[in-house]
Amino acid sequence: MQNSCARFFALQVNHPYPPPGQQHNPDMNITPSVPVSSLHEEFATRPPWVTGLESTVYIPIVLTAFIGNSIVLWILIRNRRLRTIPNLFVMSLALSDVLLPVLSSAPSVVIITQGAQVISDTYCQFQGFTCTWLACVSLATLTFMAVNRYYRIVKPDRYRTVFTAKRTKLLLSAIWGFSLLSPSFPLLDGKMFTFHPGKFFCYVRLEPVSVFFLILFLGIPLVTITTCYFKVHKALRHHNACMRNPNSESAQISVFEIRVTKTLFATVAAFWICWIPIAIVDFTEMAIGEWSLPRRVYYMYSIFGISSSSANPIIYGVINKSFNDEYRKLFRCYRKSSRRESVVFPTQPEVNRPTLVSVNNIELRSV
Repeated sequence: MQNSCARFFALQVNHPYPPPGQQHNPDMNITPSVPVSSLHEEFATRPPWVTGLESTVYIPIVLTAFIGNSIVLWILIRNRRLRTIPNLFVMSLALSDVLLPVLSSAPSVVIITQGAQVISDTYCQFQGFTCTWLACVSLATLTFMAVNRYYRIVKPDRYRTVFTAKRTKLLLSAIWGFSLLSPSFPLLDGKMFTFHPGKFFCYVRLEPVSVFFLILFLGIPLVTITTCYFKVHKALRHHNACMRNPNSESAQISVFEIRVTKTLFATVAAFWICWIPIAIVDFTEMAIGEWSLPRRVYYMYSIFGISSSSANPIIYGVINKSFNDEYRKLFRCYRKSSRRESVVFPTQPEVNRPTLVSVNNIELRSV
């Protein structure tokens, strides 16, 4: 009983104040036990030009992530010839990158324009859960994408045994299922997702025990991806050297597989370019204290996070010829449909307009 009273009293004392000018609303509380910080006030009192600039940068990236990955999914579903095993990983990645802006980033669009937490605590938990879950899905998909390329380029004799269509689908289903463990661990430990005014979305509290989970969900995939692509790079260099030697009897790697590998490698590289700064910010917070960095650093944290989802459709269009061709077909159809809709028909029929009728090469004018 005493412990319950003490816990209740601690929650009341540590409950943060609402942003200036906003009345306390019990349905839209910031999650209890959030440390009181000037970030709330700084976020709520931004000058209008700062709010406009930050929204102008953030919102187009969110739209690009949603529209671009929706197009990728539509292309893969529509074209059976593109449903290859590597593209199953692309489809999984695109699906997670479509759900992220819909379930997680959409509320942040409202938050960044309003300068306050405008979502309920229940949805705050949902946002934090889905954001962590989908991030783990993307990371695990990229990891096994690298393993797929390792077997295809380095161990081609075992590739068709390990990566069958059925096994790949089961693997992707397992990835989506096991990734649910990542956001579940904090909840099972009694920790809740809290609204972070610098990152303008709900996130798990960073504590020393979080180092273990960051190493588990970031360190192991990073080592696996780096190792796989390093060996793939060595195999491709060896392949190029053998191609210059006409007497070589080494196994040949098709141009198609090399292009696929380059596309997937670019996808992984873009992901890590975005996520390494995120990991640095999280580790720094655990070292020097939560909410201790400038708000601009946290803003870029969120920009990097959503950029990792918006970059992939652009990479596919630039590097992968199959996707490039499908993009062109799609935009060509869109332009044709736009032209049809822009045709203006006369509202009244023209009367007494002379017409020419040809009969046996004789032109007759009718009035």
